[in-house]
Amino acid sequence: MNDTLKNILRKDETVLWAGAPEPVEVLEKPHVPLLIVRWAVCAVLGVLLIAYLTYFSVYVFQVENQARIVVGVVLAACIFVALRPFMDARGLPKRVCFAVTDQRFILYRRNGDAFDYRELTDMTEATVEALPTGAYNFFIGPVTNSLRRSTHLNVTEYREDAKLDPLVFASVADIQGLLRVLPSYITVHGAPAADPERAA
Repeated sequence: MNDTLKNILRKDETVLWAGAPEPVEVLEKPHVPLLIVRWAVCAVLGVLLIAYLTYFSVYVFQVENQARIVVGVVLAACIFVALRPFMDARGLPKRVCFAVTDQRFILYRRNGDAFDYRELTDMTEATVEALPTGAYNFFIGPVTNSLRRSTHLNVTEYREDAKLDPLVFASVADIQGLLRVLPSYITVHGAPAADPERAA
């Protein structure tokens, strides 16, 4: 158990299972349509900005330095937005960890500056979805499209008003180990056949 997790635990809390995401693919469902839209918008904006600079350079023979700076900043922002999904996917295993204790599902950053959790007793269902990589997404609570789209994102800080919201452990390799420690009152949908007593 790492020091970050130790600091998150309550005094009477015991870790039953812990893990971290496996590497994830950027172009996996349901991320592809949003990525295409993101890249298309960035490409169109980039072309328009370059055309704007070219027009004023060739036909007006003068481009204000301020305009150059603004265009440069916006182009840099477009490049960053276009590349961000790759950065998120590549960095996920280095940033995020998760654990199941006898009291909570815990999702936390390795550096310890944020963690989120759900009380086991507040959750009654979970869903397992297989990934092309051989790992699994483990959804705690009802599965929504926004939850599916959040699998490459970082950890947000726990909020009391969100304590019943669904949570996801992304790209879990040891799904069988995770399922074995769940309390029996949590119904698991889509459990792998290797763990038939958990199959729903």
